[in-house]
Amino acid sequence: MSSPQGANPSASPLRLLSPLGAVAIIVGIVIGAGIFKTPAMVAGITGDVGWAISIWVAGALISLMGALCYAELATLYPHAGGDYHFLTRAYGKNVSFLYGWAKAMVINTGSIALLAFVFGDYMSKVLPLGANSTIYWAFLIVITLTFINLIGIHTSARIQTILTIFEVCGLLAIIIAGFAQMSSPARLAARAMPPHASFSAFAARRARRRGRRCGSTTSSAS
Repeated sequence: MSSPQGANPSASPLRLLSPLGAVAIIVGIVIGAGIFKTPAMVAGITGDVGWAISIWVAGALISLMGALCYAELATLYPHAGGDYHFLTRAYGKNVSFLYGWAKAMVINTGSIALLAFVFGDYMSKVLPLGANSTIYWAFLIVITLTFINLIGIHTSARIQTILTIFEVCGLLAIIIAGFAQMSSPARLAARAMPPHASFSAFAARRARRRGRRCGSTTSSAS
């Protein structure tokens, strides 16, 4: 059986991960901790539910295209070098070296720092560690996960599988809570109320509040 085009048998990746572990790692890479931060930012910038959903759908399509490209490259040129090997074949060693250096010094380190501080923000709400609680939690999670990866690939894959299950369950819980909130009687009544009625109710509340304030001012003056 001939090897795929561009494949070097000595450099071909070894199958050390189970399918579940590989899927857990990919899901963990794609769905990072930023998913709990960025939706609020996207909704705040767009200011509209339809635009926010459209942006997420467009991002999903772009991610799908990138995933298909990587699947094609990995099938044609299986190599342990990954991105470095693909760039070497396409643009030469200079470009691939610059990418490898940026990946080690900037891209991965920046991503790790960002996700560590997101984790620190959330953990500080649960268990604060003082004035610099976010920094302490970020430092602890980076050291802990680094130690787990140093133990071995199988141990890190098992931990990644557990963390991915928790992450996906958390997202599902948020989605279910959102739909439950949307279908609540109070929310349905507010959505069914016409805009002029809601504005009239708001104006009436403002008028009552202003009348109480004026009455208290008159009584204190007398």
